[in-house]
Amino acid sequence: MAASDTSNGIISPALFDQYTAKWLDVVSQPDGSVLAQAFLVNGKDRLLFVGFPIKQITSLVSAVGVQKIKARFLLIPGADGQPHFSLALFATGVDDEIVSAYYVPDQYWTGAARTPVLGEPVPGDLAAQWMANWKAAPAVTSAQFAYTQGPLQGYNFDIKDFMTPLFAAQPFGDQQVRLNLGLHEYYAANSSGAGPTQTFGLVLRVYSAGQSVSTSDDGFYDMATPCPPTH
Repeated sequence: MAASDTSNGIISPALFDQYTAKWLDVVSQPDGSVLAQAFLVNGKDRLLFVGFPIKQITSLVSAVGVQKIKARFLLIPGADGQPHFSLALFATGVDDEIVSAYYVPDQYWTGAARTPVLGEPVPGDLAAQWMANWKAAPAVTSAQFAYTQGPLQGYNFDIKDFMTPLFAAQPFGDQQVRLNLGLHEYYAANSSGAGPTQTFGLVLRVYSAGQSVSTSDDGFYDMATPCPPTH
Protein backbone atom coordinates (compact mmCIF):
# COMPACT_ATOMS: atom_id res chain seq x y z
CA MET A 1 0.00 0.00 0.00
CA ALA A 2 1.07 3.61 -0.39
CA ALA A 3 2.52 4.55 2.97
CA SER A 4 3.20 8.18 2.22
CA ASP A 5 3.27 10.79 -0.48
CA THR A 6 6.70 12.18 0.26
CA SER A 7 10.09 10.65 0.96
CA ASN A 8 10.04 11.75 4.61
CA GLY A 9 6.75 10.06 5.52
CA ILE A 10 4.68 13.23 5.70
CA ILE A 11 1.32 13.84 4.05
CA SER A 12 -0.27 17.21 3.39
CA PRO A 13 -3.21 18.56 5.43
CA ALA A 14 -5.39 18.19 2.32
CA LEU A 15 -4.57 14.50 1.99
CA PHE A 16 -5.03 14.01 5.72
CA ASP A 17 -8.55 15.44 5.45
CA GLN A 18 -9.25 13.29 2.39
CA TYR A 19 -8.05 10.06 3.98
CA THR A 20 -9.79 10.63 7.32
CA ALA A 21 -13.05 11.43 5.51
CA LYS A 22 -12.71 8.18 3.58
CA TRP A 23 -12.26 6.29 6.86
CA LEU A 24 -15.45 7.79 8.34
CA ASP A 25 -17.36 6.98 5.16
CA VAL A 26 -16.31 3.33 5.05
CA VAL A 27 -16.52 2.58 8.79
CA SER A 28 -20.08 3.94 8.80
CA GLN A 29 -21.29 1.65 6.00
CA PRO A 30 -23.65 -1.17 7.07
CA ASP A 31 -21.92 -3.52 4.64
CA GLY A 32 -18.54 -4.12 6.24
CA SER A 33 -16.88 -5.78 3.24
CA VAL A 34 -14.83 -2.73 2.24
CA LEU A 35 -13.76 -2.18 5.85
CA ALA A 36 -12.67 -5.80 6.25
CA GLN A 37 -10.71 -5.67 2.98
CA ALA A 38 -8.95 -2.48 4.10
CA PHE A 39 -7.19 -4.39 6.90
CA LEU A 40 -5.71 -7.01 4.55
CA VAL A 41 -2.13 -6.66 3.31
CA ASN A 42 -1.60 -7.96 -0.22
CA GLY A 43 -5.25 -8.98 -0.19
CA LYS A 44 -4.80 -11.94 2.15
CA ASP A 45 -3.21 -11.38 5.58
CA ARG A 46 -4.66 -9.21 8.36
CA LEU A 47 -2.63 -6.16 9.35
CA LEU A 48 -1.27 -6.53 12.89
CA PHE A 49 1.00 -3.53 13.42
CA VAL A 50 2.60 -0.53 11.71
CA GLY A 51 5.98 1.08 12.27
CA PHE A 52 7.37 4.61 12.36
CA PRO A 53 11.14 5.24 12.12
CA ILE A 54 12.60 6.69 15.30
CA LYS A 55 13.67 9.79 13.36
CA GLN A 56 10.03 10.56 12.59
CA ILE A 57 9.08 10.24 16.26
CA THR A 58 11.93 12.45 17.46
CA SER A 59 10.86 15.06 14.93
CA LEU A 60 7.25 14.72 16.07
CA VAL A 61 7.96 15.21 19.79
CA SER A 62 10.36 18.08 19.00
CA ALA A 63 7.49 20.27 17.78
CA VAL A 64 7.48 23.47 19.86
CA GLY A 65 4.57 23.58 22.33
CA VAL A 66 3.53 19.92 21.95
CA GLN A 67 1.15 18.64 24.64
CA LYS A 68 -0.44 15.60 23.01
CA ILE A 69 0.31 13.15 20.21
CA LYS A 70 -2.79 12.21 18.25
CA ALA A 71 -3.32 9.15 16.10
CA ARG A 72 -6.06 9.31 13.47
CA PHE A 73 -7.32 6.48 11.30
CA LEU A 74 -6.92 6.80 7.54
CA LEU A 75 -7.94 4.92 4.44
CA ILE A 76 -5.25 5.41 1.80
CA PRO A 77 -5.66 4.25 -1.82
CA GLY A 78 -3.29 1.40 -2.62
CA ALA A 79 -1.66 0.31 -5.84
CA ASP A 80 -4.63 -1.99 -6.40
CA GLY A 81 -6.99 0.99 -6.31
CA GLN A 82 -8.61 -0.19 -3.07
CA PRO A 83 -8.56 1.74 0.24
CA HIS A 84 -6.15 0.39 2.87
CA PHE A 85 -6.01 1.13 6.58
CA SER A 86 -3.27 3.39 7.87
CA LEU A 87 -2.97 6.09 10.50
CA ALA A 88 -1.36 9.47 10.95
CA LEU A 89 0.46 10.82 13.99
CA PHE A 90 0.59 14.54 14.71
CA ALA A 91 1.21 16.84 17.66
CA THR A 92 -1.12 19.41 19.22
CA GLY A 93 -0.51 22.21 21.72
CA VAL A 94 -2.15 23.50 24.87
CA ASP A 95 -5.10 25.01 22.97
CA ASP A 96 -5.46 21.88 20.80
CA GLU A 97 -3.82 23.66 17.86
CA ILE A 98 -1.84 21.46 15.44
CA VAL A 99 1.89 22.10 15.91
CA SER A 100 3.45 19.43 13.66
CA ALA A 101 3.16 17.80 10.27
CA TYR A 102 1.13 14.61 9.69
CA TYR A 103 3.36 11.51 9.82
CA VAL A 104 2.36 8.13 8.35
CA PRO A 105 3.98 4.68 8.83
CA ASP A 106 6.69 3.35 6.58
CA GLN A 107 6.14 -0.32 7.47
CA TYR A 108 3.08 -2.57 7.69
CA TRP A 109 3.28 -6.07 9.20
CA THR A 110 1.03 -9.13 9.19
CA GLY A 111 3.32 -11.39 11.24
CA ALA A 112 3.33 -11.20 15.03
CA ALA A 113 7.09 -11.59 15.45
CA ARG A 114 8.49 -11.33 18.97
CA THR A 115 9.74 -7.81 19.41
CA PRO A 116 11.70 -6.31 22.29
CA VAL A 117 10.13 -3.27 23.85
CA LEU A 118 11.04 -0.29 25.94
CA GLY A 119 8.62 1.56 28.17
CA GLU A 120 5.52 0.89 30.25
CA PRO A 121 2.97 0.89 32.00
CA VAL A 122 0.49 -1.66 30.53
CA PRO A 123 1.35 -5.23 31.65
CA GLY A 124 2.72 -7.34 28.83
CA ASP A 125 0.24 -10.18 29.28
CA LEU A 126 -2.69 -7.75 29.11
CA ALA A 127 -1.37 -6.08 25.96
CA ALA A 128 -0.71 -9.51 24.46
CA GLN A 129 -4.33 -10.44 25.14
CA TRP A 130 -5.62 -7.36 23.31
CA MET A 131 -3.38 -8.10 20.32
CA ALA A 132 -4.39 -11.77 20.31
CA ASN A 133 -8.06 -10.74 20.31
CA TRP A 134 -7.46 -8.73 17.12
CA LYS A 135 -5.53 -11.49 15.40
CA ALA A 136 -8.13 -14.14 16.30
CA ALA A 137 -11.26 -12.12 15.49
CA PRO A 138 -13.26 -14.00 12.83
CA ALA A 139 -13.88 -10.76 10.93
CA VAL A 140 -13.28 -7.02 11.00
CA THR A 141 -16.60 -5.26 11.56
CA SER A 142 -17.94 -1.75 12.05
CA ALA A 143 -19.08 -2.77 15.54
CA GLN A 144 -15.43 -3.02 16.62
CA PHE A 145 -15.06 0.70 15.89
CA ALA A 146 -18.34 1.82 17.47
CA TYR A 147 -18.11 4.19 20.41
CA THR A 148 -20.63 6.07 22.50
CA GLN A 149 -20.46 9.23 20.36
CA GLY A 150 -19.88 7.76 16.93
CA PRO A 151 -17.33 5.69 14.98
CA LEU A 152 -13.80 5.77 16.35
CA GLN A 153 -11.61 8.21 14.47
CA GLY A 154 -8.41 7.58 16.43
CA TYR A 155 -6.77 7.97 19.83
CA ASN A 156 -5.02 10.77 21.73
CA PHE A 157 -1.84 10.12 23.71
CA ASP A 158 -0.18 12.31 26.32
CA ILE A 159 3.25 13.48 25.17
CA LYS A 160 4.84 11.39 27.97
CA ASP A 161 3.56 8.19 26.34
CA PHE A 162 5.88 8.92 23.43
CA MET A 163 8.63 10.76 25.28
CA THR A 164 9.30 8.32 28.14
CA PRO A 165 10.24 5.32 25.94
CA LEU A 166 12.72 7.52 24.08
CA PHE A 167 14.84 7.80 27.23
CA ALA A 168 15.38 4.04 27.19
CA ALA A 169 15.93 3.99 23.43
CA GLN A 170 19.10 6.10 23.56
CA PRO A 171 21.34 6.34 21.66
CA PHE A 172 18.93 6.60 18.75
CA GLY A 173 19.69 4.26 15.87
CA ASP A 174 17.38 2.12 13.78
CA GLN A 175 14.63 1.77 16.37
CA GLN A 176 10.98 2.00 15.45
CA VAL A 177 7.86 3.02 17.29
CA ARG A 178 5.29 0.37 16.52
CA LEU A 179 1.56 0.75 16.92
CA ASN A 180 0.06 -2.70 17.30
CA LEU A 181 -3.61 -3.27 16.54
CA GLY A 182 -5.71 -4.75 19.31
CA LEU A 183 -9.23 -5.42 20.55
CA HIS A 184 -10.26 -4.50 24.09
CA GLU A 185 -12.82 -7.00 25.38
CA TYR A 186 -15.10 -5.81 28.19
CA TYR A 187 -18.68 -5.50 29.35
CA ALA A 188 -20.01 -2.07 28.42
CA ALA A 189 -22.12 0.16 30.66
CA ASN A 190 -25.35 -0.85 28.93
CA SER A 191 -24.47 -4.56 28.82
CA SER A 192 -26.89 -7.24 30.01
CA GLY A 193 -24.02 -9.63 30.59
CA ALA A 194 -24.95 -11.77 27.58
CA GLY A 195 -21.65 -11.14 25.87
CA PRO A 196 -18.63 -8.82 25.93
CA THR A 197 -18.02 -5.80 23.74
CA GLN A 198 -14.89 -5.69 21.59
CA THR A 199 -13.46 -2.27 20.71
CA PHE A 200 -10.44 -1.54 18.52
CA GLY A 201 -7.39 -0.05 20.20
CA LEU A 202 -3.71 0.75 19.68
CA VAL A 203 -0.77 -0.64 21.66
CA LEU A 204 2.34 1.55 21.48
CA ARG A 205 5.86 0.22 21.96
CA VAL A 206 9.45 0.84 20.89
CA TYR A 207 11.30 -1.82 18.93
CA SER A 208 15.08 -2.11 18.83
CA ALA A 209 16.56 -4.77 16.56
CA GLY A 210 18.87 -7.33 18.09
CA GLN A 211 17.41 -7.38 21.59
CA SER A 212 15.20 -10.03 23.11
CA VAL A 213 13.01 -10.05 26.21
CA SER A 214 10.54 -12.45 27.74
CA THR A 215 6.81 -11.91 27.43
CA SER A 216 6.51 -11.10 31.13
CA ASP A 217 9.03 -8.28 30.77
CA ASP A 218 7.24 -6.58 27.89
CA GLY A 219 6.18 -2.97 28.53
CA PHE A 220 3.53 -1.16 26.54
CA TYR A 221 1.66 2.13 26.31
CA ASP A 222 -2.03 1.94 25.53
CA MET A 223 -4.07 4.10 27.90
CA ALA A 224 -5.04 6.68 25.31
CA THR A 225 -8.23 8.72 25.01
CA PRO A 226 -10.56 7.70 22.17
CA CYS A 227 -11.77 10.16 19.57
CA PRO A 228 -14.66 10.95 19.72
CA PRO A 229 -15.60 12.47 22.13
CA THR A 230 -12.27 14.31 22.23
CA HIS A 231 -10.92 16.03 19.13
